[in-house]
Amino acid sequence: MSVSMEQLEAFVAAASAGSFSGAARMLGKAQSAVSTHIANLEEDLGTPLFSRAGRTPVLTGAGARLLPEAKIILDRREHFIGVARSFEARVEKRLVVAIDEL
Repeated sequence: MSVSMEQLEAFVAAASAGSFSGAARMLGKAQSAVSTHIANLEEDLGTPLFSRAGRTPVLTGAGARLLPEAKIILDRREHFIGVARSFEARVEKRLVVAIDEL
């Protein structure tokens, strides 16, 4: 099983936008690329994340459960990048706290 960040971004964007075309606009990608990322993610996970029965895709139970997890992963990636940038910018690497008893 191989899950990419692009797949998770497409999944979160589609859930937020309510459509694959809206997600494509948010991400600056073609709608077909977003659809492919989501289809591949569903294939890799072995479960559908969206029901495509209606005019717009609707999260399945699995999709609703996995959406917050995907958001956490993407958020932690951004945090990881931010920490790495702070090292690159030579920002203080540790915090020293002194407490005065008075």
